[in-house]
Amino acid sequence: MLKKRWGIVTLLILMSLFILGSSFQAMAKRKDDDDEEIEKEELDEISELWWDDNGEANWDMIEGAYQYEVTLYRNSSKVTTVKTKAEKYRFYSKMTREGEYTFRVRPLAKSKSKEYKDGRWSEYSETFDVDDDFADEARKNKKESNSSSTSSGSSPGEKIGWQQDNIGHWWRRSDGSYPKSEWMTIENKQYYFDQAGYRVTGWVEIEGKQCYFDVSGVYQPDGSSSKEASGEWKSDSRGRWWQRPDGSYPVNEWLELGGKWYFFEPSGYMKTGWVSWNGKWYYCQQDGSMAASTYVDGNYWVDADGVCDRR
Repeated sequence: MLKKRWGIVTLLILMSLFILGSSFQAMAKRKDDDDEEIEKEELDEISELWWDDNGEANWDMIEGAYQYEVTLYRNSSKVTTVKTKAEKYRFYSKMTREGEYTFRVRPLAKSKSKEYKDGRWSEYSETFDVDDDFADEARKNKKESNSSSTSSGSSPGEKIGWQQDNIGHWWRRSDGSYPKSEWMTIENKQYYFDQAGYRVTGWVEIEGKQCYFDVSGVYQPDGSSSKEASGEWKSDSRGRWWQRPDGSYPVNEWLELGGKWYFFEPSGYMKTGWVSWNGKWYYCQQDGSMAASTYVDGNYWVDADGVCDRR
């Protein structure tokens, strides 16, 4: 009788161990399944990086990225690292020394994202060569910006509204972003901002339609400005520029003067020769005026709007 009882007890113990073992296996399996379910996807590595003519870094958008971390290098030495939610960053104010500049980017996931984790750093971009003239302009602009922020008691990064550098004007929103390739109404006036985020002026093709913006960037539906630009020509050993009555001058933009169109470089000086603008080529003659309905260099035809489609 005692042996029979011990046999029953032993059987019950073995059954209990079997059940416990099965439970542990099931729990382990569920844990493995859960781990697979919560495994985060690494954001794609950025492969397309490029510079524009004014020292602005650009890269492709990565799906799922919350923001981007960008590092600037000069002659392979690190200059600065920044974070931005845009697919571009204006490094102009950091290019105050001559050299070869490159940058790398990596996409960052939201800190509590359940889907994604940070991506890897991209390869280095192509170089952007900065000469003495470019660096000198960058230093000058940085000095003026610092002086302005000191006098106003706030830093440029904290300002909301119109911003300006020696390239042009843009509009800064409260979150630090700015409009690009889009219309915006400000104080009941319409403006358009290009792919780099700068306010456009003059004739610009938007969605297949030619639109005119006066010297202040205000859209003119009738295709003309309210009045011709006022001011006077100035010159020094480097070249000519147009100075307005308030002392300002056009930068990186077209301006109609006396029925002729002129282009002014990021430095503010009048441009001669070929001009690349909004993906099209134009030619400014020796007097600075834009060529139209003629051959340039005997080979390139520019139409009535000054556009050369073969260059």
